[in-house]
Amino acid sequence: MQTETKLDYLNKKYTHKINDLKTDEERKKAAQIMLDKSREILTEEESIYHKNRLFIESRLTCQHNGKEIDQYKVREYNTQNVRSEAKILYFRIPGAKGNYVEAYDRANSAVMGAKGKVQNLYEPQTVNISYDEYCDEPVYKKSLTAKRYKDGLLLVIRGHAFVKKKGDNLMMMLLREDYEENNITGTYKILKINQETLRANSDIDWNDKCFDNQLVLYIIDPDVHKTKGVKIIIRKNSVNRNIHKLRKLDFKSLYNKPWELIGYNDKSSVKGKTSFLINDFWKIVEEANWFLETLVEQQNDPKLFKILMNLNKISKKELLSIGWKASLIELFNSVQILADMLNNNLQEKNNNNFFNGITHFDRLSEKEYTKAALEAFYNFKDYNKFMLSDSLNIPPNSEKFVESFNTCFDYCRYLLLKARVLLFDTDQGTSVNKMSINTEEMSETDCLLFWRELELCDYVSASMHQYKRCPLMFRDDKVINNMDILDPLFIDSFRFTVQGQNLPKVANDKIFEQFKFEGKHILQEAIEQTTGYCFHESGYFQIRGDEIFKGLRFREDESRIYITILDKNERYISEIFDKKKCDFLYTAYSKFKLSPDFSVTCMQDMYMKIASVIRDFKVVIERDRVLGFSGYRTPKGLNTSTKYYVYLPRVSYKRDRSKDQVRKEKEFEKQNRNFVGSRRAHVRKLPDGYKSSKVQMLLAKKLNVYIPPNYTYVKESKYGENGMSKREIVYRSKSLNGIFYYTKSEKSEFDKINGMSPAGFEEYCHKIIEKNGWKVYKNNPIDGGIDVRALKENKDGSIKTLLVQCKHWRKPIPPGAVRDFKAGADDEKVDGVKELMFISFSKFSPGAKEYALKHNIILVDGDDLIERRKYD
Repeated sequence: MQTETKLDYLNKKYTHKINDLKTDEERKKAAQIMLDKSREILTEEESIYHKNRLFIESRLTCQHNGKEIDQYKVREYNTQNVRSEAKILYFRIPGAKGNYVEAYDRANSAVMGAKGKVQNLYEPQTVNISYDEYCDEPVYKKSLTAKRYKDGLLLVIRGHAFVKKKGDNLMMMLLREDYEENNITGTYKILKINQETLRANSDIDWNDKCFDNQLVLYIIDPDVHKTKGVKIIIRKNSVNRNIHKLRKLDFKSLYNKPWELIGYNDKSSVKGKTSFLINDFWKIVEEANWFLETLVEQQNDPKLFKILMNLNKISKKELLSIGWKASLIELFNSVQILADMLNNNLQEKNNNNFFNGITHFDRLSEKEYTKAALEAFYNFKDYNKFMLSDSLNIPPNSEKFVESFNTCFDYCRYLLLKARVLLFDTDQGTSVNKMSINTEEMSETDCLLFWRELELCDYVSASMHQYKRCPLMFRDDKVINNMDILDPLFIDSFRFTVQGQNLPKVANDKIFEQFKFEGKHILQEAIEQTTGYCFHESGYFQIRGDEIFKGLRFREDESRIYITILDKNERYISEIFDKKKCDFLYTAYSKFKLSPDFSVTCMQDMYMKIASVIRDFKVVIERDRVLGFSGYRTPKGLNTSTKYYVYLPRVSYKRDRSKDQVRKEKEFEKQNRNFVGSRRAHVRKLPDGYKSSKVQMLLAKKLNVYIPPNYTYVKESKYGENGMSKREIVYRSKSLNGIFYYTKSEKSEFDKINGMSPAGFEEYCHKIIEKNGWKVYKNNPIDGGIDVRALKENKDGSIKTLLVQCKHWRKPIPPGAVRDFKAGADDEKVDGVKELMFISFSKFSPGAKEYALKHNIILVDGDDLIERRKYD
C-alpha cells in the first residue's frame, strides 16, 4: 500500500472522527487508538512524515486576508493522494526558505475557494535524487527540464523570482484539463509548475509502461537542495487520461523527436555545434509560449503584467529573444500548414516536414544554397500570409489549381530557408549578418516584431540602419509597431498561427494577384539616360503628405538598388530595384497587401514616388540644386538623432490626376525619346582594308568579349562623353518630383492662377516681379507687346532693366511667340543692362526653350509660379 493511501486511510477512519467527538476524554481515547493503528501500518519513515504533516497543520492560523478557513473542511480536500478532480496542486520543497505558515494559509484559502479543484499537498514525501541525474541537462527558460527516471519522470525546476520573493517558495502545479479527442498537437500541455511547462512534444516516450496507471513525479529544485526533492503520484486524473490519448499518436504527429524526423535513430547522431537547436527545439522556444500566454491572461491588468515583466527581468534584449522564438514557432506552424496541404494533393505521400526541410537546405553545397536563396529572393513578391489563412480555397478542378499549388510549394521552400537562416545564422536571435542587433532605440513592440517581420529581402535594409531599426508591420490600416504590447490587435498579430492573427477575408484571386506598376517607362528612362552617378547611402529623400511614410533611403550596387521606405521612427519596408531587369522585385507590395487600407492606387503612387526619385537621381545634372539638397542634418519629422544628406522638398506623393496634369506629364515623358539610343557595347564588322584598334581590342579582352576576324569592338557610349544638346540640358535640369507631385499650397496656387483673367494674370505677374526685388515703373501691354517694365540697382550702383511679357495661355508657348517678344524688346531703349523675361501659365515648347536659352531670355512657366520660385 502506498504511503499516501495509508495516511488517507488513517485520516478517514480516525482523524476526522476525532473532530466530531464532544469531550476531551473521548478525543484522547480516539487519538490513542489512531496512534496504535498508525504504529501498526506505518513504517518509521512514514510515521515521521505523518507527524511532520500534522505539525505543519497545527501551526497554521487558518486565516487569510481576514477570512477564516474551515480547518476541518480543508482537511477533507487536502488528502495525501492527489484527488482525481484536482487541477491545481500546491506544495513546498522541504527546507525551502520563506514563511511556510503564510504560504500554506494562502494555499488553503485557494482550496476552499475552488471547492475541490485545488489541493494543498504541503510537503510531499521527501526523496533523495543524485545530482548526477540532472547536472548535465541543459536549461532553457520557462521549459521544465524532464527525463525518464525510475518509475516515472524527474522534473527539475529552477525556481522563479516571483515565487522566491513574493510566494514564500510555494509551488503551484497546474494539471491540464482533458484534451479534446480531435486535433491533439505536440504543443498541448501535460502540466506546468509555476511558469515552467512540460508539453506533449517533450522528448518523452509516452508509451512507456510506467505511465500505464499512474504518473510518478520526482521533483527537485537545485536552488533549495541539490539532492533532496519530493515525490508526487498522480492517478485517475485528467493528466493520466491525456497521456493515454497521446499514446494513440506517433512522434510524426507530436514532432517531439526532431532527430527521427530528419532520419536519425538517436539524438546523439545529430552532430555539430548547432545540433542542440534541432534536438531541443521545443525547449528553446518555450519562453515564447509563456510570454504569449501571459499577454493573453494579463491583457486587462497592465499593472500585474508590468510586475511580472520586472520580476522576470524582461529587458528589450530579452524581448528580442522572445520574438525570435515566436518567429520560429510561427514558421513551424506555417510550414506544416503548407506541407499538409501539399501532401494531401500529392499522389505519392512523402515525409515533408519542418525539420527535414531545414536540414535539406543546411546540407546543400554553397553553390546550391546560393541558387536556392536567389530564387526565394526574387520570388518573394508571389508570397503572402493569405496563403496560410482560411481565405485560401482552390478546388483541385480549378483552372488555377496547378499554378497555385506550385506557388504554395515555392512559398513552403522560402519559409524553410528563412527558418534555416533564423535557427543557424542569427546567434539565437541576437545578430544579423554576424552583426549584433542594437535594441536601445527600439520600442518593446519593435523588439518582439523584429524577427517576425524581417524577411530575407530585409537584410540589406537592416544593415543600412545599423541593425538598430525594426521592419514595419501593418494590420487594419494601423502600424502595429506603434501599439502597446497589451493592445488586443498586437496580441492577435503576435499569435503563432496565421489563422489566429485575424487577417481579413479575401478572395482567391486577391491572394495570387500580381501587381502591375504603371510607371515602368520611368525606370527604363533612368537606366537609358543615366549620368552614371550612384546613390549615396547617407542620402535621405523626404516624403510629405503621408500619415505613415516620411522618407526614402537607397543603397546601390552593380546589379540592384535597395530601397527602404521609412516611418517617423525609421522603421522600414524594403523594396529592391533590379537594374538588369529594369523593374522592382515588389517585395513591399507583398507586405502592403496584408492591409486592405492600401489600395492599388495607393501602391501605384508609392511606387511612382520611388521610381521618380531613382529617375531624378540617375538623370538630372546639378543634383544638389535640382533635387533640393538641404544639407547634412537630422530630417524634420523623424524621431532620430541620425544625420543624413537630405534631398527633395517635402512634396506630397499624392498624384494630381486632372486632365491638365496628365497632359503635363505626357509632354515631359516625350522628352525622354529625344535622348534614347545611348550606344550599347557591340561587335562591328570592319570595312575591307581596315584593322582593329589596339585599344579597342584590349578593352574587349578585359571585358571577356570574343572578337571574330575582321571585326572590332565598339564600347558603350556614356552620358556626357560627346557633350549635350541644349534641349538635353533642359531635360536633365528638371525633376520628376516637381512634375508629378504637388503640395497643398501648390494646388491652391494653381487653382488661383487658373481662375484669373488675362488682366488679372498680368497684375499677378506684376506682384511676382516686385517680390523678386524689381521696381515696376510701367505697365503698358500695348507698347511693343511688352507687358511689364522694371528696374533694379546692382550692388556696384549700376542699373539693369527688366522687360517682361505675360501669357495666360493653356497651350505650350511656341518659338514664334518668344521670337516676337525678343524682336519687340530689341527695339526698346532702356537704362543700363537689358534683361528679358517671358512668363506663361503653360509650358514652353522645346523650340521655345532652345531659342530662349540661345538669347538669354528667362522663362517662367506655370510650375515655377505655383512653386513660388525666385527668379533673377
